[in-house]
Amino acid sequence: MMNVFKFFSIILHPIFTPIIFIYLSLIIIPQAQICMAQDTAVFFITLIIITIIIPLTCILIMLKKNIISSYEIKKKEERFSPLLITALCYIILLAKLNLTYALDPIIEAQIIGVTIILFSALIISIFWKISLHMLGVGGGCGIILGLYLISEKGLLFLVGLFIASFFLSICRKKEKAHNNTQLIIGFFVGLIIEFSCILFFI
Repeated sequence: MMNVFKFFSIILHPIFTPIIFIYLSLIIIPQAQICMAQDTAVFFITLIIITIIIPLTCILIMLKKNIISSYEIKKKEERFSPLLITALCYIILLAKLNLTYALDPIIEAQIIGVTIILFSALIISIFWKISLHMLGVGGGCGIILGLYLISEKGLLFLVGLFIASFFLSICRKKEKAHNNTQLIIGFFVGLIIEFSCILFFI
């Protein structure tokens, strides 16, 4: 039976968090949806296909061919290929969206931030095991913090995210996935990158 720590780790898995935070940012700043006209559903379907389905399919193929030992990619040595594929998917996504929409800077900044986080994780993972979960949720905190400072909206989301981040770090510790240093550095690297992207590109 799945325990609460495992369940929470799956819900806030880094492959899902970028879409969650894009959706949250559209709730906080509804004007960002103008660029999508009536195509909001198509927009999110595009996101899901390129940033979730394609990377997960590649991971399953790598798992079947024994390139990686588990879908969780626990070993840092196995992270290079999945992270590279996911980062390339975000580059493709950014190009696709810019061709299709007059992309709002709020959305573009987030996608650029995720891409930078992925390449940073790729490089760091060559030498050290950083928490990808905390990179993802830290990035989300950076996004909502940046939007709050710009618009003074989303304070409840921000507080909730910091609480969720703390609980996620406990979950990852309980699962023996990471130590405190890997969790803390992962969180702040993600936060700083996305926060910087929001302030720079908006």
